[in-house]
Amino acid sequence: FLKGPVNFIRGKKFMDFRSLKFDWKAGQYPEKVDYQGQKAQIDLAIKLGMKHVIIVGSMGGSDPENFLNVIGKRKQKDGTMTGNGDILLWKRKAEMYLTENSDQFESYTIIHPGGLKDDPAGQNQYVMDVDDVLIENKENRSIARADVAKLCVAALTAGKGQKVALDVVTKPVAEGESVQTAEQALEAFLEESKVYNYA
Repeated sequence: FLKGPVNFIRGKKFMDFRSLKFDWKAGQYPEKVDYQGQKAQIDLAIKLGMKHVIIVGSMGGSDPENFLNVIGKRKQKDGTMTGNGDILLWKRKAEMYLTENSDQFESYTIIHPGGLKDDPAGQNQYVMDVDDVLIENKENRSIARADVAKLCVAALTAGKGQKVALDVVTKPVAEGESVQTAEQALEAFLEESKVYNYA
């Protein structure tokens, strides 16, 4: 029972979380929740005549090999993977459904945050881009949940009349720099007119 801590002290990996066996609860697979569930919400928004839809997804959706897609799968003896995984791929498919029905809305905002932290909002600077470019940055790939919430609220005003998908993380504030509000950061990003590639 001391193997984990001893390995950690020796500088070895404490645990390879990718080796853990994980099972989704029956009926709660990514396809059911992240695709069919999200699709049902989009359909309801259309039926109710909603003008603006905001979806919070996850970065990594453009990479089928992302480790999050392996959760819930089992590697077979022949090397193939079976089971109910592909969480990011199902999220992406739901987002594509929204974009395919974009004529039903005046606005939509799809937000792909990096790794989520429990830090307070407003401590760091927003960084936004598209197509998982931000994953390549090894230093800043996370964001506080509270900053994501502020960005969702900002999308209601700064994102009005816009149809946009974006990736977002935060970085430390440079010396002498003031922290942008979520509204300011989103407005600056929208001025760049970057388009997320769902192809």
